[in-house]
Amino acid sequence: MIAGALVGLWFLFINPPFFIMDENRHFYRAYQVSEGHFTATYQGHEVGGVLPESLNLTETAIIQKESAEKPSVENIFKMLTLALESQKRVFIEFGGSSLTSPVAYIPQALAIFLGRLFNFSPLILLYLGRLANFSVWLVLVYFAVKKTPILKWVFILLALMPMSLAQAASLSVDALVNSVSLFLLAFIFSYAFGEQKKLNNLGIFLLFALASLLALSKPLYLPLLVLFFLIPVKKIGSKKKYLGVAVLLFLLSAAEVAIWSYFIRKFSFIDNASLGFLFSHLGHYVISFFETLWVLGALFIKQFVGGFGLQVKPPLPDFVEYSYLALMIIVAFLGGRKSPKINWLQRSALGAVLVSCIILGSAYFFSFCLFGSQIWCIWGRYLIPFAPLFFILFLNRRFGPKNPLALNAVAVLYLFFALPYISFLLFERYYL
Repeated sequence: MIAGALVGLWFLFINPPFFIMDENRHFYRAYQVSEGHFTATYQGHEVGGVLPESLNLTETAIIQKESAEKPSVENIFKMLTLALESQKRVFIEFGGSSLTSPVAYIPQALAIFLGRLFNFSPLILLYLGRLANFSVWLVLVYFAVKKTPILKWVFILLALMPMSLAQAASLSVDALVNSVSLFLLAFIFSYAFGEQKKLNNLGIFLLFALASLLALSKPLYLPLLVLFFLIPVKKIGSKKKYLGVAVLLFLLSAAEVAIWSYFIRKFSFIDNASLGFLFSHLGHYVISFFETLWVLGALFIKQFVGGFGLQVKPPLPDFVEYSYLALMIIVAFLGGRKSPKINWLQRSALGAVLVSCIILGSAYFFSFCLFGSQIWCIWGRYLIPFAPLFFILFLNRRFGPKNPLALNAVAVLYLFFALPYISFLLFERYYL
């Protein structure tokens, strides 16, 4: 947790404002929520909100060109003292972030709300939102690592992965989505595979809370809830109670998605026409799915580990990204001698949910993000919430050292050198 806090805070300040993908849109949406406006509005064909003009002035001053590889450092310092002037307003478009419920913006919006009480500049409000977002992420990830009975070091490496830290130390809702998903998986694993005796009412409430956060942040990851059935009936109580909890869990999540979908129905990108397009082009979807994996698979890996920033060129070299992924696979493969046993049926369920998340996500983007025969708009960072399900495929109890201390030491040593090196690369790219 200490390492995550230190490196995360460094990422929070070293990554220039608005230089994380879509952070400008998340900033505008979070500010809108901080004022108590929970849904966006239309102006012409654009979706956004009427916000202080100073917010947009701050962005354009720092990012002078959308394709700029470096920020205007001089303007960053100037913008720290720019007056908010909340009464001077213009319509600002923020597109896709309008589809996300205000629940996903609670940490950022609360911080921005407090900053507005002191009339802080837009840029200071941005940093406050980043700090609040990162703090919530850090707490949830800490409890995820503490609770999981398997792949503990894989969870740590996932949390300290450059892409994870970049998202966590930004205004992106992916910070909440990633941390909630990892905590949810760790929570289920602890009762499915660990020594937790019984899921009491407080635990059931926590499970429902995590499911609700996921449903109202990114419902594409709701297939993770199917893993509830890995928990033995005896750890819930009677079969009647077990089925009651399961039914209520899925019904509540579906109802939350349906209610929010109703509120955003007028500017939802997934309408009946696009769903009809998907169902009438299933063959095309299958071909596009495999072609996308073949053509863009290596790019997804790079984006998964460290392909953040506004640039087309990721800020990290290939060997860092591939070595980091290789380390997680090695730790999963060699570090499971003392892990709880996972039978073939449980592994099949984990694999099925993994495949379901991939198919559901790619099908979602196929409906409106198809260019030629490839599905775009899919970013490697979208794999983080269910990545532990992939690494479980390598988990075994036959190979690897009996004492995992040596393997853990290798992981610590790698992070000890890799994270400072990555931090230097970011500083060099953006400021030298």
